[in-house]
Amino acid sequence: EITDIATTPVKLRGMTVHPSGNFLYGMEHFSNELVGFRINQSTGELTALPKPTNSTFNVGNDLAFSPDGNFLYVGAFGGGLSVYQVQTNGALTAKPNSGVPGAVQRRWEHLLVMH
Repeated sequence: EITDIATTPVKLRGMTVHPSGNFLYGMEHFSNELVGFRINQSTGELTALPKPTNSTFNVGNDLAFSPDGNFLYVGAFGGGLSVYQVQTNGALTAKPNSGVPGAVQRRWEHLLVMH
């Protein structure tokens, strides 16, 4: 059974949970900003993380983690890819010059991340 314990004042899309289970990231529907939350493992409560720099996208859509969880990849609908390093506290740091122009597949399940 799912119990609604609180409502979040944001409307998210493209949500993904960090492999550790401690953080949730998504794209804010109206502002197109990348946002993150710390997940309280006991209560499920979400606490907003600071917004990273360079976090606004032209309709950012899909998010995927590197297999080790150290990097978050954000694809924009219609093209483009940005890379963020995930800090131990969940904060995201934009990797300089990581924006990759061009078409990005809409579904990330087929993306093979290599670094």
